[in-house]
Formats: sequence, structure tokens, C-alpha cells
Amino acid sequence: MLEVAKAKTPFPEVEYRCCAMEDVEFPEESFDVILSSLAIHYVEDYETLVKKIYSMLKPGGSLAFTVEHPVFTAHGAQDWHYDEKGEILHFPVDNYYDEGKRATLFLGEQVIKFHFEVKLPELPPPGYNEPVTAGNRRQKVCCIISGTRRGFP
Repeated sequence: MLEVAKAKTPFPEVEYRCCAMEDVEFPEESFDVILSSLAIHYVEDYETLVKKIYSMLKPGGSLAFTVEHPVFTAHGAQDWHYDEKGEILHFPVDNYYDEGKRATLFLGEQVIKFHFEVKLPELPPPGYNEPVTAGNRRQKVCCIISGTRRGFP
């Protein structure tokens, strides 16, 4: 996948790294924007990861991320409950308020996800996280796609 991405983005400013998102290392205040799409719910220690990401943001930088809707990570099964006739009864949201590890199937593979309340941990003082106004300068962006120490591809 990285080879295809490299071939499609032949820009010297673009760098690709293959590592677990928990292990990514950049100097403090390296990026204007950090993006993560449907990846953070695979990380066990959400708070530590977010603090690490924020340390890599420049003052005024932004973190934009998405996670799976909690209804999918709450129970783990990610499927409807059916009656004996195969009719849909309801979608399970058991353990919705219980944070923690969930095992489920994703694209035919057993994966571990983590169900947690999306909240910002204690971070630097107000003003640190105000919107970036770049003017005519290029913004330095970091994009965390997926991958954890547990080996999810």
C-alpha cells in the first residue's frame, strides 16, 4: 500500500512511515494539522496517544480525527440480534458505558478495538488549540491512517 501511495505522490515534501501510531516519533511542534481517520479506536491508551499527538502540533495547530461510532464498539459483535425466525430484534449496545477492550471480526479478521468516551485529556492552556490561519504559507500536515502495536494492517 505504501509503494502505491509513494508512486501517486512524488512530492519531496511527502514522507511515508510504516509504524504503529503509538510509536510514531516527531519533534514537538512539528505540524500545523494532524489527521486520523478511523484508527484511534484500535489504540488501548487513547489519552497517552492524544497527548503525544498534541505535543507534535505547533501552537494554534489542530487535530482532526474520526473513530467508529460507539454503538459499533460498545458490544463487540457489530451485528443485529435476531429472533428464531431470523427477524431483526435490536442492535446490541450492551456495555455502552463500560470502556475497554472489545474483540470483533472486521473484514473476516479477528481484531481488537477499544471502546472509550471521546474526550480531550488535560492539555495545554486555552489558545493553544485555536484554528490555524495559514495565509499563503504551506501547512505541515501529519496523517495517521491505521496500525497499532497489535499488528492491525
